[in-house]
Amino acid sequence: MRVRQAQDSDFDAIVAMCVSSMKATYGDFFSDEEMRPWIEGGETEKYVEAMLAAMLVAVEEGSIRGVVALKDDMVDLMWIALEYRGRGIGRALAEEAEKVLAEKGTGIGRLECFEPNTQAIAFYERLGWTKKEVYPDEASGINKVLMVKRLSGQ
Repeated sequence: MRVRQAQDSDFDAIVAMCVSSMKATYGDFFSDEEMRPWIEGGETEKYVEAMLAAMLVAVEEGSIRGVVALKDDMVDLMWIALEYRGRGIGRALAEEAEKVLAEKGTGIGRLECFEPNTQAIAFYERLGWTKKEVYPDEASGINKVLMVKRLSGQ
């Protein structure tokens, strides 16, 4: 498995993975109606198109297994294909994302997780991220957890 910069040719695979991961991860606390714009309404495609140049992908056996998007000093999104979770892909993507952020001069990295997504929060805590703040997401009303980490070399 290797991590590399996302390419235009990765677009469809990234969108498909994001949609399937979103359903599985957020389905317990977002309604079908709340997720519909992202699952069926083209919002995921718009996001990936806008963020593709700031995405890294984990590739194994010629297929994308995970993606991370970086925005300013933040890990904006990270998804791992459901069937490949628990195999170190998330760790590899997170470590590369932290490296890229540190190389850009980011001293403290940030990310947000929805509070009910306890699996993701625990994953990031294992990687050294700490909870800094909990606040309601304006769009959904569901609490988000802001997590931070001092990045290497800073």
